Formats: sequence, structure tokens, C-alpha cells
Amino acid sequence: MSTDRFLPKTVSVRMYRNGEVTPKGALGGLGDCFLLAFPRPDTPPYYVLIDCGLFQGSTDTSKRLQHTMDLIGKATGEHLDAVVLTHQHYDHLSGFKLAWSTFEKFTVDEVWLAWTEDPSDPLAKQLRSRRAQQVDALRHIGQTLRLHLTKARAALDPRQLKRDETFGAQLEALLSFSDPVNDGKNSMPLAEVMQAVGQRGQVRYFKPGDTFVLGDGMTRGYVLGPPRNLANLRRSDPSADGSEVYLNSPLRALVHTAAPDEATPAGEENQREAELPFGRHRLERRIDHLYASYGDPERRWRRIDTDWYQAAGPLALQLDGDTNNTSLVLAFEIPDSGAVLLFPGDAQVGNWLSWDSVQFTVPISTGQRTVTAVDLLRQTMLYKVGHHGSHNATLRERGLERMTHPDLVAMIPVDGKFAQQTKHWEMPYGDLYARLLTRTSGRVLRADQDVDLSKIAFPGQVTQHRDFVEYRLPGGPNPPSSKRRTRRDSTK
Repeated sequence: MSTDRFLPKTVSVRMYRNGEVTPKGALGGLGDCFLLAFPRPDTPPYYVLIDCGLFQGSTDTSKRLQHTMDLIGKATGEHLDAVVLTHQHYDHLSGFKLAWSTFEKFTVDEVWLAWTEDPSDPLAKQLRSRRAQQVDALRHIGQTLRLHLTKARAALDPRQLKRDETFGAQLEALLSFSDPVNDGKNSMPLAEVMQAVGQRGQVRYFKPGDTFVLGDGMTRGYVLGPPRNLANLRRSDPSADGSEVYLNSPLRALVHTAAPDEATPAGEENQREAELPFGRHRLERRIDHLYASYGDPERRWRRIDTDWYQAAGPLALQLDGDTNNTSLVLAFEIPDSGAVLLFPGDAQVGNWLSWDSVQFTVPISTGQRTVTAVDLLRQTMLYKVGHHGSHNATLRERGLERMTHPDLVAMIPVDGKFAQQTKHWEMPYGDLYARLLTRTSGRVLRADQDVDLSKIAFPGQVTQHRDFVEYRLPGGPNPPSSKRRTRRDSTK
């Protein structure tokens, strides 16, 4: 099968592996990049590109994303009918940043963004401003911790040093989802990446309840998220019921206590006075023997100088989840069969829960019909698994268990080895992955490994190429059925 033009005769989805290009094949990358093709009778398909990125810290990131963008250009003739940017995370947008020289050659008709990116929306503006403040503050905390470790390394107890170094690395890993501090020459912030991509075509901002018809004149799109309810936006994890940590006031306290400012008067006494919460006249006599004991090198393991940094961890986790909850969630309903392709970005719990309050009214020949999230989930035939298969990005009873289509297929953009061995993240999450295999009868397509197509039957056609995994949905007059034999094309 040619890796050039992508001209399927049925609705098709390519999941680019974003992997290392080797003679033996490609290793899957930890990042989203999906090209959807909706056939049209007399013209090339209607192409929709949903995200393109790779997690920071992956090897040869720029080279791999440049290769992927080259492939997309060849597949589409360098024309995209729509580019979807689901949310501001590096593993979804960095391809536009690091392969911009290729992408800027494309013609783009439309760019689809969530309402949270609309500069004219007051609530969106407020969210973006506060998010930027929190990212800056957390970066300041990380930088302060690194400075402290550099200066005080010799005086720290080895156990404390290891703990603080581990925490600093974890904080940077979480923040790298939002935006790395510096990519060298490619230091454009992700917000500016979105703006730059938006200048390539007509921008459309979507909110829950919006519907639209694609350029093939038949396929209907439904917008399920992100919610406009702040409680849902801030609810990232099932165990944090009702939590509203998002951009909350504890951050400000951390910023103020993070470290002395460079403008602090020089000298130990001036430094101490600047740190007092009240005037020197209120200061009791210092207990010198306590200070001497606290500074005793033999008892340094008991010191808590850097314990306050640990409070930044939950804030960084919450920020990461809240950004995921701003994901633009799209469902595409294919005419005739009614099958649905569900692309939730990295939506987490609050985003998913909000879908039950969304209803759609669409025209039909006899008038109009009402469509709900329950309807769309029941009709879902292809599910792009959220957040690389994380535990809190696919709901159970109000999510996967509602996907009852007999031919359900799941696609997971994941590099399990990188996630687990390098970042110590369980992706895909074991219990979720097991349930996906059960619900789909084994029809789970991953970016980092191939399926044995001699044992697993897919309706339609699966192609496992070294650069991508492609699924062409069944078409024609007969209804889809997994009992039919899978057409296989495992070009390497």
C-alpha cells in the first residue's frame, strides 16, 4: 500500500505512530495525531487532522514529527479541509511547532477550536489568564527548587536529596505537558502555536450542543465538550469529588513563600528580617541552641527546609487535569449506518460527566430529531481512547459501558514502554485496557504494537504500516458485522 495519497472509498482513520523510523519498523510515540478521511464522489476526500504532537522527552522529537508531517502532506496533497486542535498540551500540538516549515506549506480551509480558546469569550479569557499565571508560578517553584538543590546539595541528607530531585523531575514532567520552558530555536509557546495555526484557515469556535455537517455533505459532527460549567471543568479525577483546586488561592501562597526575591537586601540579618511576617520589635529572643540543633549535620535528615515544595505537586496535577478537561470533544455520525466516531481529546471526568446535559436538535426529512450523548455513545463504532489510556480519561458507567455497538473498535495513541519505564505512568491503565479488550472483542489498535489480524476479526480493513495504523470502516449496502472476515494489509 502506498504511503502517498490517502484516497479511501469508505470513511477511514489513520493513527500516526510518531515513532522512531528504523529498518525494523516504527516505535509508537506518546502523542496524538489522527487523519480522518471522509470520501466524496467527484473530489478527494474531506480531510480532518486532529492534533499532531509527541510528548517532550521522547527521542528525536523534531525528526519524528517532521517525518509525520511530511507523510500527512503526501497523504492529503498538502490540503486539509479542517485542522482540529483539541487542547493546549505539548503531546497534541508540538508537531505544528516543530514541523512548522512543512505545515506552513499546506492549505487549510478551517481550524476548529474549543470555546475556551475564543478571545472574545469573557469566561475563556479569564480561564486562560489564570492558567498562565499558574503555569508561571509552578515554573518559578521548579526553578527555585533546582537553585536550592544546586547550592545546598552537599549539606542535604542523601534521602532528602533524592526525594527533592525526584519531585523536581516529576514537576517538570507534568509541566512539560503544558509547554516546555525552551525548545532552543523552537521556543514558541503553545498558545502562540494555536494562534499561528488559526491564521492558516477560518477559525471556528465550538461549544457543547453545536452541530455541523462536514464538507462531504453527509457526515454530521456533534460537539460534546468542553463544558462551560466551572465545576465540571475543574473536576479531573474521580477521587476528587467536588474539588475546585483549579487556579486556586494556595498557589499564591506558594509563590510568596517560594524563595527570597533577588531584590532582598544582602546579608543574613537583612534576609531574616525580610522574611518576618511582622516587625522586628515583635520578635522574641531567638533560641540559639534550637538553631544550632536544627543545623546539626548529624541530624540533617530531620530537616524540612524543602517540604513546602511538595504542595506544588497536587497543583501541577490539577492544572494538567483541568487543561485536559478543556478538550474539544467531537463525535462524527456517518450517514446510513449511523455509526459514530468519538474523539474526546484528553477529556477527563468532569468533561465526560457534562455530556448528559447536552442535547442536539438535527433536521430530518419528517422534521427534526433530538440526539443525546447516550445515543452517540451507543452508536460509537470507533473510540479514540482518551489520554493514552489513563485511568481517569474514560468513564465507566457513563462512558465505555454505554458503547454497546457490536463492532466497537478502539484506537490508543500510546507508547507503553516510554510511559511506564521512563515516566512511571501506567499507560494504558491495566483495568481499563482489559475492559477495552473485552468490550471490543480484542479490536484494540495501538500505536506501539500490532494486532495479530489472523486471530482478531475487524469489520472493514486494518492496515498496520510502520508509520501509522489505519482503519477503514465497512461500507456498502450491507450493515457492518464483525462476523465478516477482516481484509488485511500489514505493509511494513
